[in-house]
Amino acid sequence: HRNLALLTKAIIGQSHNVPLTVELYVRVAFLHSVAVAIKSQPTYLASKDRFWEEVDIALLDIRNAKDTKKITLMFIQLYQNDVNTFGAPENSELKTAPALAH
Repeated sequence: HRNLALLTKAIIGQSHNVPLTVELYVRVAFLHSVAVAIKSQPTYLASKDRFWEEVDIALLDIRNAKDTKKITLMFIQLYQNDVNTFGAPENSELKTAPALAH
C-alpha cells in the first residue's frame, strides 16, 4: 500500500497534468477505503470484479446521512484513516498543489 500522494499519482499516470490537491486525495481515500473493504471480505475473489458496484453502495450509505456537514466529516474521516494507516501525502516526494478556489 502507498500513501495517498503516491497512489493518486499512480492512478493519474505520468501523461496527465492533473494537480495533486487535498480534495483529490480525499476522493482517492474514499475509493481506497472501498478497495480495502472489498479485499478484507471472505468472498474477495468473487467480489473484486464488483468494485464500482461497491463504490455505488458506499456512496449511497454516505448520502443517507442527508446532512452536508455529516457527509463532509465522513469524507474527512476516511482521509484521516488513510493517512494514519498509509502515511501522509507530504511524506512523499510529490508536491501537493494549493486548494482549488470554490
